[in-house]
Amino acid sequence: MRLGRPASRAPLPGPSARWPVVAWACALTLLLGTAARESGEAGWELQGDALSTQRRVGIGTRSPQSALAVKGAITAQELNVTLEDWPDFVFRDAYSLMDLEEIARHVRTERRLPGFPTADEVHEHGAPLGETTRLLVQKAEELTLHMIELRRENARLAQRIRALEARAEPRE
Repeated sequence: MRLGRPASRAPLPGPSARWPVVAWACALTLLLGTAARESGEAGWELQGDALSTQRRVGIGTRSPQSALAVKGAITAQELNVTLEDWPDFVFRDAYSLMDLEEIARHVRTERRLPGFPTADEVHEHGAPLGETTRLLVQKAEELTLHMIELRRENARLAQRIRALEARAEPRE
């Protein structure tokens, strides 16, 4: 049996906005329960409007390598990735900000920013969304600190130039 897209995009009627999720979960439970009974396996459970299993789930693949593996595109309005380590540490006084010259040397030799995986590593293992987001935020925060420092240096140089110009003005 194949589940298809509804013929119209009009909202489905129901007592709440969550009922389509419950309806799909029930349909999926029936399908998976039937498939599980036919293959002699069980392990799917409907709890409220949540469908759960302790097994790996594959969509478009028969050999999922993680809890949920999807071969193909995923469309969502929102994706919440939970992480324990967020890069607020960049703004702590003890944080050692890499010098811009050191970053430039790294980029020249490695052809990537420090901390990022190589293209080959991403091709082989993928790019974990949570870690990549964390790393991008860390680099944005580091760039912000570099910009603040460069602005301070620029202001000091502008003040010095004004002082030199004032001394160099012809005296009457």
